Amino acid sequence: MVLPSPSALRAYRVTCVFIGVALVSFGVFFRFSDPGLYDPFGVRVALALAAWAGAALSYVAPAFRPYFRLHVYGVIAAAIGFVAWLCIANRFAPPHAAAAMFLLSAFGLGGGTPRSERALLACIATLVGVLLGGLAFVENPAVSPLGFGAALVATGGTAYAIVHSRVRSRQLLAEREARYRSVIENASDGIYLLDPHAGHLLEANDAFVRMLGYSPDEIRTLTLERLVVVPPGAPSVADNVARAFETRRFSLGLRTYRRKDGSLMDVEVSGTVIEEGGRELFSVTIHDATDRRRVEMGLRVAKERAEAARASAEAARERAEDAARLKSAFLANMSHEIRTPLTAIIGFSEVLGEEVPEAQREYVRIIESSARRLYSTLNSVLDLAQLEGRALRLRPEPLDLAAEAAAAAGALLPLAVRKGLRLTLDVPDTPVPAVVDRGALTRVIDNLVGNAVKFTEHGGVTVAVAADEDGTAVLRVHDTGIGIEASFIPHLFDEFRQASQGYDRSHEGNGLGLAITKRLVELSGGTVAVESRVGEGTTFIVRLPAPADTATDTAGDGTGTAGTPILAPRG
Repeated sequence: MVLPSPSALRAYRVTCVFIGVALVSFGVFFRFSDPGLYDPFGVRVALALAAWAGAALSYVAPAFRPYFRLHVYGVIAAAIGFVAWLCIANRFAPPHAAAAMFLLSAFGLGGGTPRSERALLACIATLVGVLLGGLAFVENPAVSPLGFGAALVATGGTAYAIVHSRVRSRQLLAEREARYRSVIENASDGIYLLDPHAGHLLEANDAFVRMLGYSPDEIRTLTLERLVVVPPGAPSVADNVARAFETRRFSLGLRTYRRKDGSLMDVEVSGTVIEEGGRELFSVTIHDATDRRRVEMGLRVAKERAEAARASAEAARERAEDAARLKSAFLANMSHEIRTPLTAIIGFSEVLGEEVPEAQREYVRIIESSARRLYSTLNSVLDLAQLEGRALRLRPEPLDLAAEAAAAAGALLPLAVRKGLRLTLDVPDTPVPAVVDRGALTRVIDNLVGNAVKFTEHGGVTVAVAADEDGTAVLRVHDTGIGIEASFIPHLFDEFRQASQGYDRSHEGNGLGLAITKRLVELSGGTVAVESRVGEGTTFIVRLPAPADTATDTAGDGTGTAGTPILAPRG
């Protein structure tokens, strides 16, 4: 035999007590209300004592409990038979008919499981069947057979419908609870039920048990004070509980929980207030935030390192800018201090060249030439210092690049003449507009054409001007000189860098002209590039912005002075 559950035991005991009380009560009532009716009171008392004895034995005799269910079914069957017998024996007298209807209605109070539903259905069907059969055989019943039969069927059907509805509701509730419990038990987050008034946990799912290391029995004795680590200055557990009662739903963010072994873990805490059995409880969910805290710590460390690196880079940049300013200031001051006496040397050299005898004039010429060379170098150093220190302010204006190139190239004719080179100007008839500072443009052309002449021994130099399809003004300076090694081209525009270094270099120069040229072009919003082959020559290409309203077809037809020599070599 199967031992009944505690809830089933309670239901069986209530049933036995109710049947006994009902039998005795109705017997007393019938004896005083209608003594002429047949109603053996002793049978009632015997049935009542049998019912009460079963209830008492279920308390004092554990061995009886497995048989308690059969005892209850027997008592119910005896009560049904006794009531049906009294109804038939008294020809369905109204008091006994009413008692039968009461018993039939009382069956609707029971039922909680499918098994009890089937048992009650059998009781209802038996009582209704016996009473209907009695109506058919009893002569002259005290009640209307048709009306009483209909009442029996309706009452029995209603009682069964109530029992079936209750059982079905409990089944649905049990299924829903089973689903919810399955979800909770299989959740990856820890979930526990907390009694906020007592301050201890009631139960928890498997994930919570795994996270914290407590057994299910230990969970029920666990308090929040043992579980939660409150950092100094943070709200206490009691404060958090009070706040949760106010909001009903709460999210406490990151908190630290203490495991059974004393180790700590970071969790995200959220929950809600629920009602169960007339009391308010907390359903709390915790999510393991160890990985999140590790990532946050890594991000914080990376951020601190990045900020330190940025601060270091900013400090290095400031130091570099200070050094550059100091260098520029030093160069400017030194250039100024040296240029002043050089001006006097050049001036007095010119005077001495006219005053000294012919035999000494060559010496004076050497002094003047050297002074001018040094003066040019100092000017270049000063210009570079101004460009680096951003002290030089350009004033861009619309100019005709073709006309400016022709004028600047013409000023360099004497240099080409002395070396016997051909200087050619290749420009269109129509203007080639460009937006550039006039002084900067002259300096750029002087540097490029001067370098071309200096590094060309045979052939010539060509200065070409044109406009691209997008209106950009283009200046090309081509020579047939010695060319530039491909490995040196990336360093061509660096300060003080020359292809030939040391005392045995083949050409004079300070290595500043192209550096100044590049800076002037870029400050004007343009670009400079170079193409070169050793032994064949070099071409510098300067692109300058055109005015905004310049048409894209300003390149002209290529006629006019294109390819016209300015000077041919002697002889």
